[in-house]
Amino acid sequence: MYEDTERCVRAVQSKDARFDGWFYTAVVTTGIYCRPSCPVVPPKVENMRFYPSAAAAQAAGFRACKRCRPDVSPGSPQWNERADVVARAVRLISDGVVDREGVAGLAARLGYSVRQLERQVYAELGAGPLALARAQRASTARLLVETTAMPMGDIAYAAGFSSIRTFNDTVRSVFGLTPSELRSRAGSPASARGRVASAPGGTAVERRSDGGGASSTGRRGAGDGTATGSSGSEVAAAASRSRRGARGNAAGASGWSGEEADRPSPGGRAGARVNAASLGSGGEAADRASSGERPGERGAAASAGSGGNGAAKSVAGRRWSRFVAGAAAVPGEGGASPRGRVDGVPEGVQGAPGVVEVRLAFRAPLCPDNLFGHLVATAVPGVEEWRDGAYRRTLRLPHGHGVVSLRPTPEHVACRLNLSDLRDLAAAIARCRRLLDLDTDPVAVDAQLAEDPALAPLVAKSPGRRVPRTTEPEEFAVRAVLGQQVSTAAARTHAARLVAAHGTPIDDPEGGLEYLFPSPEDLAELDPATLAMPQSRRTTLLALVDLLTSGTLDLSPGGDWSRARDQLSALPGFGPWTVETIAMRALGDPDAFIPTDLGVKLAAAALDLPTSPAALTKHATRWQPWRAYAVQYLWATGDHAINRLPT
Repeated sequence: MYEDTERCVRAVQSKDARFDGWFYTAVVTTGIYCRPSCPVVPPKVENMRFYPSAAAAQAAGFRACKRCRPDVSPGSPQWNERADVVARAVRLISDGVVDREGVAGLAARLGYSVRQLERQVYAELGAGPLALARAQRASTARLLVETTAMPMGDIAYAAGFSSIRTFNDTVRSVFGLTPSELRSRAGSPASARGRVASAPGGTAVERRSDGGGASSTGRRGAGDGTATGSSGSEVAAAASRSRRGARGNAAGASGWSGEEADRPSPGGRAGARVNAASLGSGGEAADRASSGERPGERGAAASAGSGGNGAAKSVAGRRWSRFVAGAAAVPGEGGASPRGRVDGVPEGVQGAPGVVEVRLAFRAPLCPDNLFGHLVATAVPGVEEWRDGAYRRTLRLPHGHGVVSLRPTPEHVACRLNLSDLRDLAAAIARCRRLLDLDTDPVAVDAQLAEDPALAPLVAKSPGRRVPRTTEPEEFAVRAVLGQQVSTAAARTHAARLVAAHGTPIDDPEGGLEYLFPSPEDLAELDPATLAMPQSRRTTLLALVDLLTSGTLDLSPGGDWSRARDQLSALPGFGPWTVETIAMRALGDPDAFIPTDLGVKLAAAALDLPTSPAALTKHATRWQPWRAYAVQYLWATGDHAINRLPT
């Protein structure tokens, strides 16, 4: 869309929040880039420049607006709608693959050479994979600066930077403020009770701080050009440095992460240092040597590096085995001594668990009833629960584990993350957004579905229905098999037994969660005789586990939807219902359709639609490419717990 200048100008001049995340507007006279709904007076048309991503705007030398906070815009919906290599790459970058495996690892996952991948990503986003990853890294750093009392050095490593110097340079060039000034502008994390959050419409929502009369970040009356504690010359110098030599340099807040600071956490305190040696095993120097990044990005890599093998030289002497926040590690997730100390980590480095609260922005409208109702109605005891008005579940993350609490509100989804390793913050937020389908464009979806007279009343009654997805695709695939031809209650019972026998125990001081859902490796030695289900379903489950553990079936955000469908269909006991259910909720295909589902067939009959699978599939062509959302509206016609928000 960013290439359609006239359309972009209209969106900016009307401050249309529906386009937040679709493109970014930069102003050449100020060196600032904004979201389309920025509340400031629109600039002159001749001074506007449009970019497809925050990373591209940063690579061109622009810094993020302090008023509209474009780094916390909801992500572009197209990356979750498409199955091509660029969309798959963006989803994997959001999940932190570049930080952990480098650009070469990302390319290997997608089956492309590094050069081919970078050429395609750059053509669509105006920045390469490394710049996009840096954008997310800077966003994570800002989040930790504003919401915790962690020392800046600890934040630098937790966010994935290879050194404190690159962390400082990146934050200054992207946000026009030093890290200390960002914290001061937000208020003291030790005492502040409020932050300015990005509402779905892109309007700043101010909440007062407990720290005296000073207001929280980004006062509504403050212009973007004013930065508390920083001189105009310093900001100008930072912008100048960025324009001269920082194309792609340490990209700032990701335009597709969508998170926003909420409140500081008592858990994020001094002493929580990170394993610098293992911060993204891909390595920035290795990326530069083999990735073929465009010249500007290669030059920026030295000043905006990620952790990893290539960054080891800049963090010599900090080769710690891993970062565990204060308590014993999860079995199989990394070594920890019986007393909770990490082997090889110096004394005094042990920290407290990382508790961070953020606001997840979304595009309005959002109907929470079926979204949270479905997740709670099918929740696995010990892994998921509804407590005090929030959906809570355990997370298996790249560097450890976590517990998330998600509470729906009219303006945002309140998200509280308790992480064993703060390096997992960006990945955890991305998975929560994917779970709740927050980056979709409900207006576009509902407009097309409402063209069918049968669905129009349902859409008008409860617009903005989302597809409840999952944080763990492999977990959902196993649960889909357990739920074949049984009731929701029976499926929960089967899953609970599996978790109790093979799940990884964890501590949850804030609730009643007890386990991580077993990984495919945990289920590799599963005794089929212990499963209270027909022999045919045991065979189906074991076949799925074998395929998952072999690594040939990729259900990750970067997986090939078509190939995954073919592989699943070849397994014994996998029919269209199971394959399409996994495609809908695990793979995230917005066009997945399950005409053989009992709830869908009952709804079709009630709406005078065809009930045979073939005829209903033919009728559903008018719903493409949003048939998964049509299923949510069809299910809404029934009286089932999945359609009701828990109380």
